[in-house]
Amino acid sequence: MKIYYTPKAGLFIDPRLYSTVRVSLVDIDTKEVLESLYDEAGEYEKCIASKMAEFQTDLYPTNNLMDYFKLPDNAAAENRIMQKIRSACPTVCAVGKTLYAVLELELTGDLTDEELHIFADQIRSQYEYGWGAEFELQNILTGTGEAVCLRLFHNNIEFYTASAFKDLFSNKQSLSKTNLSKGRNLMHGKMKSIHGIYKKHGREQFLEAAEIYSDAVNPFSIDKTIDAMESRWYDERHTMTEAEKMVADYNNGLTMLNEQYAACENTEQTMSM
Repeated sequence: MKIYYTPKAGLFIDPRLYSTVRVSLVDIDTKEVLESLYDEAGEYEKCIASKMAEFQTDLYPTNNLMDYFKLPDNAAAENRIMQKIRSACPTVCAVGKTLYAVLELELTGDLTDEELHIFADQIRSQYEYGWGAEFELQNILTGTGEAVCLRLFHNNIEFYTASAFKDLFSNKQSLSKTNLSKGRNLMHGKMKSIHGIYKKHGREQFLEAAEIYSDAVNPFSIDKTIDAMESRWYDERHTMTEAEKMVADYNNGLTMLNEQYAACENTEQTMSM
């Protein structure tokens, strides 16, 4: 888990804690996951936010995660944080095509850096095992004949305070403008992630190629395969993950997918002649 923040948590000024999510398309009839959307789930912001606001079960009667905030091994920290945070209600927001979780907070005082880390780790646990795990089971109708599900927890979850979140996109925009002014685009013609490889080549070819890089390939789930590869080291020195290695090899033309793609292009050129 990573947390991005500015010195002194800064939550009192802008009381929101953002985090990365995973969204998948779901078959309405079979309830099976059809496709992981990753950075293309922004269009489902309204229907997911509406479902989160109304969601309740016998075990979780409200969406205020402070009702379930427990630190059994650190009662002192639990008491301090509970005094500072009155409520913490999850929703989502879209930035472009990408969807993020937003934990909207009601505060009486700012958290220290240590308290922020403790708080975020407990929320991560709730996303994985508590309220978030229950919500993950919901198939959310989109109004367009589709259904999606939201995973608040995933292996590469990242948290951002509101100020750090704004800095993230400010830096991305500055970087984009800098490269455009030089007449070039970063990663032009290159894959940025194994999800991009999957989108280009499809399920069967992607999974077959991924098996060369990882023994954690799940033949029934693209989502679980990608999560595993993004969190497992490829080499003993821990210099790159399995996902990073596959992307690097793909961009250098070294995977079986490159060979298949080149063979298809050559066939098409021969037929056109």
